[in-house]
Amino acid sequence: MMGYTPRQLEDAKAARKLYRAIGSPSLANMKMILKQNLIEDCTVTTKDVETAERVFGPDVGTLKGKTIRKKLHVVKNDFIEIPPEILEQHQDLVLEIDLVFVNGMPMWTSIDTTIKFRSLVPLKDQTAKELYKSLDVVLRKHNKNKFKVNKINCDQQFKPLMEDVEDSLGIRMNCAPRDEHVPAAEHNNCTMSERIRVTCHLLPCKAMPEIMLRHLAMTSAWQLNLFPVKGGVSSYYSPHVIMGGVPLNYKKHLMFPFGSCVQGTLRNDPTNTNAPRTVDAIYPRSMSNNQGGHEAMSLSTGKKITPNRVFEIPMANTVIKHVEAMAEAQRIKSLKLTNRLKTRFYPADWLAGVDCNPENPETHEDEEDEDYKHEDSDEDSWVNPDEDRMSPEREEQWRADLEAWPNNANTDSKSEWESDFDPTDQDKINDLLNKEDPNPEPPGHTEEWRLCPTHFQKQKVQEWLKADPDVAQSQSHTSCPLMHSWPSPSWVRTC
Repeated sequence: MMGYTPRQLEDAKAARKLYRAIGSPSLANMKMILKQNLIEDCTVTTKDVETAERVFGPDVGTLKGKTIRKKLHVVKNDFIEIPPEILEQHQDLVLEIDLVFVNGMPMWTSIDTTIKFRSLVPLKDQTAKELYKSLDVVLRKHNKNKFKVNKINCDQQFKPLMEDVEDSLGIRMNCAPRDEHVPAAEHNNCTMSERIRVTCHLLPCKAMPEIMLRHLAMTSAWQLNLFPVKGGVSSYYSPHVIMGGVPLNYKKHLMFPFGSCVQGTLRNDPTNTNAPRTVDAIYPRSMSNNQGGHEAMSLSTGKKITPNRVFEIPMANTVIKHVEAMAEAQRIKSLKLTNRLKTRFYPADWLAGVDCNPENPETHEDEEDEDYKHEDSDEDSWVNPDEDRMSPEREEQWRADLEAWPNNANTDSKSEWESDFDPTDQDKINDLLNKEDPNPEPPGHTEEWRLCPTHFQKQKVQEWLKADPDVAQSQSHTSCPLMHSWPSPSWVRTC
């Protein structure tokens, strides 16, 4: 346990053992017992009790056996009044909609161009009926707060909704041409995906079941609405407040982060049984009401529960393995964020055609893609060899240059890695092979590949692109004269 010495941890364990040995009293009573020295030869101090509480969290047995219902308080409505200027000037909104897929699960995403309120609704499937239900949820949210959506920008996937929406709701739908996207909707998807990835990488679990992934996506969208946004209608009122959200309360809404291991209270009926008063659960989010309350995933059933109180405890390795086993049972091994074309979402500032700075009217569509390199990496190495971010047009031109390379020796223009060496001149090859090397290779390295008369003719240029086992990187070798066309002279190939 970081932050504590071995002696402090041993004293904390002794304090927890003593706590259970004397019948698990309240912490206040236990501290009183130790202060009054009612136990002779006791080495446990009140500081050890406090350390045990911080290291091990609340005693689980005490929570399961002694937790009682909390006294209910009178609910008071405390809504923030929005200036009438905002409601009058921005009643008509334009909605940008799209779909995002979290491990294959479709989810409706939307953002309006004025208030910048983001919505995310999990879908059962991608049928027109399910899409219409999600649209109804979003429109009801806007209409309840006196905002009207009069136009929707979308892509071709939402075209089946066009007639029903225009006829029944009076909303004009603008579908983008095929193979084009709605920039604001795509940027919204990328921003949500980034927040989902951040939370996912903070958790100790490698994978999560579907119910946690759905709540993670909804929580990420809710968090983006909590505070004023750049380019919105107000610098003081957040989209959450403008859309009639409940004012933030630390104890009700922000006390426990997503993925915390908690003990959630249960309602037992009858109450005079040995059934546990709390259940082991994972905390997804709080309930959006005035009373407070929480939503959690039960570790025993894998379903959602709504306890009115939760108690955070340290996450044990058994809990982590259990959550990963639940995910594996649903064939989930990692987090995958894609769009409807099954294309992975990269960070928002990598998306071509989407302006990341609202004040800058220029887009990055015409900029060249650059290979992202780590500051400590080699110049000739890729940071992520599994993902090639080269555009199809550049790759096609690159391969065409490679195929045409042996035949363009007499042309005026040369590619960036072409030299004056002619690979078809066998006499020149023999002269180079027989020439004494001023820097001989170290012992143990074979030179058979230098003596092969058909070294280059046997190999097609395309085959040199593949990093198979007979390609090795060596900085100590003299560069091969047959390899002058290769972009990195430090790579040599054996026959």
